[in-house]
Formats: sequence, C-alpha cells, structure tokens
Amino acid sequence: MVRDYVRLATAYHMLSPAKVAVLKDLGDVRTANGWEEFRRGDEANLPYWMALGLMREGYVELRESSVSEADVGRNLLVERSLRGRDFSNVKERFYVEVRELIKKLEEEGTPQSYLRASKLRSSLVDFVRIRLRKMINAAFLSSKPEEMVERLLPDERPLFLELANEIQEWVKEVTN
Repeated sequence: MVRDYVRLATAYHMLSPAKVAVLKDLGDVRTANGWEEFRRGDEANLPYWMALGLMREGYVELRESSVSEADVGRNLLVERSLRGRDFSNVKERFYVEVRELIKKLEEEGTPQSYLRASKLRSSLVDFVRIRLRKMINAAFLSSKPEEMVERLLPDERPLFLELANEIQEWVKEVTN
C-alpha cells in the first residue's frame, strides 16, 4: 500500500506543469491544451516528465530552479531546528527532484559523483526520518489530522492520514 502511495505521488508530480524555456524548435507538441507549436525562445508549461526528457536532450531549460545538493543540506538543517509539529517549507516536488539528482550523479559514473550521490541519499534519509517522526507525533496528538495535511508534501499526506486513522482506532480500542 505504501508503495502505491509513493507511486501515485510520483505520478502526480510527473504530470504537474513545469515552466520551461525552449532552446531549440520543438515543432508541434501535445499538451493539456491540445497540440501546440513551440519555437526557440518560447516559454511553455509542459508536464514535468516531458520537460525532464526534453531538458536531457538539450531542447528546453527549466525556468524553475531544481533542488540542489546545497538545498537538501539546508532543508535538513531547517527541519532539524524546527520542533514539535512544525514542518519546513520545501518544494512540492522535493522528493522527486532529489531522486532525479541522485540518479543523475550516479549516471555520471565517477568516484566523486558516486560519493556525492551517497552523501545526498544519506541526507535525504535523515530528512525523511525527521519528518516521519514529526508525522507520527502529529498523528498521535492531533484531534483533527485533516488540518495537518496541508503542512505536508503530497508524498507524505496519504501516509500521515493512514497513521492518524490507525492510531485513533488503536487508542479507541484500548481505552474502551
């Protein structure tokens, strides 16, 4: 079930629009608005999955900044410093972009890039553990978990709601 939640969140992010600058003529491209022609110099909103593919081939450049290694470290420090049920504000596609960055570093194939990917993965695991601990506390303490959902990333929301529901059911069972 958890795998399905992560896959669904990934699909959501991959289908979400990404602002790009067109570097080479693309011709007609199928978008949510139908067929559109994109020429060099145009700006466009394309599904994130399409923007990634076109970016790898040098046809477009993302106009929104991607998550960097420094961003991951910075977000980890901020998340550690926040207490209780406070969550740091990170990009909605944070997990997807970090996984893409790790994949890109590993594809470089150099010892240095493998080391950077390993450090990045370690920071991501620490970040996830901190947020998970906060989600568990919030699920246990919150009488209205629906209010907490907006503070979480789309990838985290289904897990949090499931945790909150299971904890509430368990408390109800052991206290009645």
